[in-house]
Parts: sequence; C-alpha cells; structure tokens
Amino acid sequence: MRYIIKGINEDESVCELCGKINLKRVVWLEDVETGHLTHVGTSCASKLRGLTVKDQKNDEKGFLADELERLRNEILPILKPLSQKSNEIRQKALDTAPEGKGLKVRRDHIRNYTHSIDTELRTLVEKLSIEYPNVIIRTYPTINIRYK
Repeated sequence: MRYIIKGINEDESVCELCGKINLKRVVWLEDVETGHLTHVGTSCASKLRGLTVKDQKNDEKGFLADELERLRNEILPILKPLSQKSNEIRQKALDTAPEGKGLKVRRDHIRNYTHSIDTELRTLVEKLSIEYPNVIIRTYPTINIRYK
C-alpha cells in the first residue's frame, strides 16, 4: 500500500486532495515512496489508499486503538507508582479516620492525610495532559486513559 496512516486529528480542517473545508478531522497519510506527509478527509483517504470507505474506517479504528495502546504504554509507567502510593495513603487514612465523629470530621481527616500526595498526582496528570492533549487521564479510583 502506497499510503499509510500516520495520524488522525483536528489539527487541520481542509482536505489537501479535494479542497473540502470545515472537516471535523483529517487523516494524515505518508506516501511511502516519497515520504511526503499529507492531510486529507476520510473519504479522500479511502480513495488514495484504494480502499472502500468501510475498510478505511476499520483501518482508522485499528490505528486509533493501536495509538491509544501506545500512549497507555508510555503514560502508565509514569503514573502507576504515584497512583499506587496515593491509594496506599488513602487506605491508611481510611483506616485511621476517627469513628463516630461525624462524616465531615472523617472526610476532613482523609483530605488532610492525602492532600500532599493528591496534589503531587494532580500536578503530574496536568503535565501529562499538556504533553498528551488528545487523551483524558483519570487516576481515581483506578488509572483510566482514553481519547477525548
């Protein structure tokens, strides 16, 4: 196949092949013969690649799934140790929270106990969100990484 998918995003809104404007997303294709990178609409991508629109959509879904898995493999090792530490501290806070003193006292105890690790984790997630703008990162109660 002469063209391979290199990305799918909203960075451009015009198809370089047919000139259609206001596209919600474009497919970035690399010409394997010349190395030229071009952005086209999904219909033009299927034409360039000699695929039916259905096959092109399946390829796009496969590309996005592979890309998300790659991102998870990059992000998880960074987040996991801090997230595990946060969960351990949260559990310790729950275990040591005063009994029978009311929900507000118990909740405040847990917040005070976990404040510094939660702040550290939140800061890391914010940095990763800037580095990976197309994904949503959640860390509580478990780590969840998905596309926006």
